[in-house]
Amino acid sequence: MKKIITWACIFVLAVSLVGCQFLEQESSQQESRAPEESFAVEESAAANSSQEESSVLEDSSVPEESESSTVEESSEVEDSQVEEESNAVEESNAVEESAAEESSVSEESSMMQAYMGIIESLTEQYGEGVIGSSSLDGQSVMTGLGIVRLLDMNGDDVQELYCAFSRENAAFLDYQQIYQYQDGEAILAFEGPISNNGTDVSPMTELIYKGEDVYLADGRPLSLDGQYLRVTEGSTEVMFCFESGYISEDEKFYINDEEVTEEEYQEAISIFLEDATVVDIWYYGDYNADTGFGVDPMNLQRTQDVIAEIQAGI
Repeated sequence: MKKIITWACIFVLAVSLVGCQFLEQESSQQESRAPEESFAVEESAAANSSQEESSVLEDSSVPEESESSTVEESSEVEDSQVEEESNAVEESNAVEESAAEESSVSEESSMMQAYMGIIESLTEQYGEGVIGSSSLDGQSVMTGLGIVRLLDMNGDDVQELYCAFSRENAAFLDYQQIYQYQDGEAILAFEGPISNNGTDVSPMTELIYKGEDVYLADGRPLSLDGQYLRVTEGSTEVMFCFESGYISEDEKFYINDEEVTEEEYQEAISIFLEDATVVDIWYYGDYNADTGFGVDPMNLQRTQDVIAEIQAGI
């Protein structure tokens, strides 16, 4: 009986020992797995955290790219606006220039039309310019509307119309007129007899080209008695007046209505004509190419060319 009890106790003790060892091994395995699981959890968490940070960084870079894109788009818009404004200014300037050119062309055309009306009226009254022979001595004479010129006589870039013609029963050209364009009309600025008219010297037109101006001789310049006129607005002004005693035989000389000596008189005329170009157009006498005296057919041809120019400008 004692042996049975003893063996039973040994058996129970053995079973208990085996159970304890099993529990210790199980606990050891669990403890071994716990760090691994913890490390895995930490690695997973770290990975997730890294992914989240990466995502955050990526998300953070998006606004920067967006801001850069916005700046570029804004710059492009500004450049486009500047280009559009520049193009608009250029187009506006082009339109203004075109309008100014059209206005200038229109004004020029209106002036030519007004001048052409004067030419047609004078031609109807006195006939076209022709060169014939004098009934008195057979010398060449010019009659009709013999001289037509466009001259900027006061340097304002607007041409005046100069006309010389023979009135009724005149043996040659004996009268001259200057017209000026104002407010769409041809205004008569000057009229009077041809220079040297009524003397024994050939009638003529004398033009003085001095600087930007063109002066017209009025009176008897070859007899040293007359004045030089400059066209003003709708009229003329005397720029230089000279009167000698050669005609009146009173042996007195005047420059601009002031009495001077003969030497002072001659000197004043020389100074006024210094650096000037004098153009004389004669209306009586056979033409002499050497002296330039007489009726030059080229002057009549020039008249025809000017009339054609005026017609073309309408």
